[in-house]
Amino acid sequence: MAKNEYQKRVWALYRISDGLKDSSLVQRKICRQFVTEKDNWSLKKEIEQDVTKYSRPLDLALRFIFEAARKNEFDIILCFAFRFLCRRKYELASFVHSLADYDVVLWSVNEGRYEIFLPNNINRF
Repeated sequence: MAKNEYQKRVWALYRISDGLKDSSLVQRKICRQFVTEKDNWSLKKEIEQDVTKYSRPLDLALRFIFEAARKNEFDIILCFAFRFLCRRKYELASFVHSLADYDVVLWSVNEGRYEIFLPNNINRF
């Protein structure tokens, strides 16, 4: 497939806090490089979520992402590490299962693609 035939639309999510503002620059640089290394990926949006502003900070970003997925605005969510999205594994799994209904996949620069397994261990994708 030629690079321009079909570009997967990527949204990147960066998690920052007051004490670690430089970390968003590092995340941004690494995620952008990751996208450029993929033949058919195109970075369309970058979301920076300041986790010091809210008691449940990522809930707002995740709701925004879910609504955009319903509208078919992107194909891939990219983050630096899965733990930056959700601290609890079951919350992350639930979120990814919901995104899968809209053909959206989650990728992490550190862990790769988030794989969803059904209870009988058959890979859903």
